[in-house]
Amino acid sequence: MIESRDFIDPSIKLYYQAPRNKLEQIMQKGLTPQTLPDCGSRVRGKPAIFCLLQPQDAILDDLQDEHVLLEVHADPRFCQVADKSLWKKYRKLLKEETFEEASQVIKEYDQQALPLRIYRQGMLKEPEVLVRTSIPPEQITIKE
Repeated sequence: MIESRDFIDPSIKLYYQAPRNKLEQIMQKGLTPQTLPDCGSRVRGKPAIFCLLQPQDAILDDLQDEHVLLEVHADPRFCQVADKSLWKKYRKLLKEETFEEASQVIKEYDQQALPLRIYRQGMLKEPEVLVRTSIPPEQITIKE
């Protein structure tokens, strides 16, 4: 006898902004976590695929010709949520050469990152999901 729990899909639906020129490769090979060189963050310094929780969080209006929104399914056990607004602030401070303040902001970014399973809507100003495992092509569709 097959029990209903055998059909439970443990994945979570996320959204990924893909460069249009990489779409064919992504649809054939899937997505693999990438490492950001010298990013200054212990959280962002680990390999990840950077995703969104909701499609409306995408900034495709300005990038529509260059990017496409993908719906991906990932195992939440390998996901972490961080506040992208702090990352943006950190990058801005680095450009302004305000290094001491930038150092404090990146520490805050790292401290606020949490596992997806305990994240609740509204906990972070601009949540981004860091997926720490590959996403195979069969778990990726183009969001229309």
